[in-house]
Amino acid sequence: MPPAPRTILIVEPDPDIRDLIALILRDAGYRATRAAGEAAARAALAARRYDLVLLDTLGVANVRDPGRWAAVGRVWAAAGGTPTMLATPYPPAAFADWRARGFAGLIAKPFDCDDLLAAVAAALGGDTVCVGGGMRQAITGRRSVPSRAQRAR
Repeated sequence: MPPAPRTILIVEPDPDIRDLIALILRDAGYRATRAAGEAAARAALAARRYDLVLLDTLGVANVRDPGRWAAVGRVWAAAGGTPTMLATPYPPAAFADWRARGFAGLIAKPFDCDDLLAAVAAALGGDTVCVGGGMRQAITGRRSVPSRAQRAR
């Protein structure tokens, strides 16, 4: 019997982006559950276990504000030991201490499908990963995961 698909909670306030990420993940064989924000994410995490949480930075208006970590920190705490990867429209430097705060990874928007899937696979494999913001590869704890552009070369 094949193993059950890995289940990913997508926390993204924009419904179009949330649905697109869910479609990409489902097409790749993952189960995807969607949450529109912090409250929905915390409720979903209380209801079941996930293999990974893909967490938007939840409407951060000022990346210099130390409070930018508040909402994502509460979702991360609710996730318990579940690996949680941040997805942000800001340059990765705005959340440079993501690894020290216990997150499994960071992916900068916009990202392409292949980069998303490579980052998810790396995070599910126990690596820490950062993709985007001019960095066209995922830098992981054990190896580099090339981006689509690098794989095409």
